[in-house]
Amino acid sequence: MVRVESASEGDRLHRCAALFDEYARSIAHLAGESLAHQGFEHELAGLPGAYAPPAGGMYIAVWGQWGADGVDAAVGCIAFRPMRSVDPAAPADECELKRMYVRPECRGRGVARALVERVLIDARAAGYRLMRLDTSGSMDAAIALYRSMGFAPCERYNDDPMPDTLYFQRVL
Repeated sequence: MVRVESASEGDRLHRCAALFDEYARSIAHLAGESLAHQGFEHELAGLPGAYAPPAGGMYIAVWGQWGADGVDAAVGCIAFRPMRSVDPAAPADECELKRMYVRPECRGRGVARALVERVLIDARAAGYRLMRLDTSGSMDAAIALYRSMGFAPCERYNDDPMPDTLYFQRVL
């Protein structure tokens, strides 16, 4: 069974940061210069940064119980932040989903869906009315999940340099 827990401080923040880094390494072949363009290294060093509550959130998915040292109990991560952290002119009631990642050995078990569901609930509770995201056009499973959860294609909202980046949004 999977649980989704807030990860914006303490040990969970460090575990989430490690998963963000694992995520970045796992998509390096797809993301090309996109992560560098986003300032990923700076973001990682300054966590929780724009993902800090109450305007944002960081989460880890935990499979089963925490072990004595918690190693490998965290199997996925996700975050959201205000769109104003991306575009200062963005409306205050828009946010962005970021850094969804599930370890390969845990995919197909509902972990990603649980992560997205939690972010949708918390973003709505934070007062957002619209959530946006971008993803690589080659991430078929993620795209299918987003579509199944009500995300629809939208106009480009950032200056990501990758030509296959797709953009989605969902009314909360």
